[in-house]
Amino acid sequence: MLCRARMLEWPRLVNAYHRARRGKRRVPGVAEWFTDWETRLLRLRDRLAQGWIFGPYRSFLIRDPKERRVAAAPLEDRIVHHALVSLLGPLLE
Repeated sequence: MLCRARMLEWPRLVNAYHRARRGKRRVPGVAEWFTDWETRLLRLRDRLAQGWIFGPYRSFLIRDPKERRVAAAPLEDRIVHHALVSLLGPLLE
């Protein structure tokens, strides 16, 4: 439970949001989040407190320098990923 409480700390979630959107400001879903990010982040925190189910990944092809398929998580999932890494990363290192 202590881990969950620390994961829900506002500064950790704000930092995770900023890391998740880095380099993706022009992506439609990220740009949409940017207009009301604080309210959306509060809702995300409430949903995290009750349990989290990861959303569907979006897949697409890129051709730089060779063709490959990429699977991208939704922004909310990326925020959760970054929050988890900020909490567990130092313990694993």
